[in-house]
Amino acid sequence: MMVTPKTSKDDYLMIHMIAVRAAKEMGVSLMNFEMDLERVHVCGNPLRLQEMLEDRGADFIHDVAGITQHMNRSTGQLTDGFSPRFSV
Repeated sequence: MMVTPKTSKDDYLMIHMIAVRAAKEMGVSLMNFEMDLERVHVCGNPLRLQEMLEDRGADFIHDVAGITQHMNRSTGQLTDGFSPRFSV
């Protein structure tokens, strides 16, 4: 079982807001995407969360779809060379 490092309260709130938006706009599972986004952010691929939340273009769609498709939930890592556009 993978242990996910803790997320700061501010980061978690932003991750939640991003996940809510992704669920509304793209139909992803709120709970699954929230967990996936947190894993990406704290397991080696930190994200510029504020910029991701505010983006209204293709970069948001790219990252949500890519994270959903390329998340290895056993390791918390992204697969197939996928790199979010909002990576730090």
